[in-house]
Amino acid sequence: CSSKLILWLRKAVQDRHALTSVAMVGASAFLLKRWRELHFVRARKAMRQLVWYKALFAASHFRIMAAYLVEGRERARLAKKRAFHGNPVAGFHDSGVVVTRGWR
Repeated sequence: CSSKLILWLRKAVQDRHALTSVAMVGASAFLLKRWRELHFVRARKAMRQLVWYKALFAASHFRIMAAYLVEGRERARLAKKRAFHGNPVAGFHDSGVVVTRGWR
């Protein structure tokens, strides 16, 4: 009777160890899956933020480039106008063009 009890207790300890191991593996797999999902969510959010930043960066630089183009066209128009009216080539410093660049 005592040998059966000892065997039953030994089997119970082995089963408890096996169940504990299975539970630990399952919990670890669940945790790794959640960490991976969280990483993907954060990575997607970071990519969206990066795309917005790049779009705003490109738009602001496009605006600056447009200001330079307008300035160049205005200078060319004024130089052509002065040349047509007999005024020799005047420097751009006195062309009267109001230059605005960037966010100012």
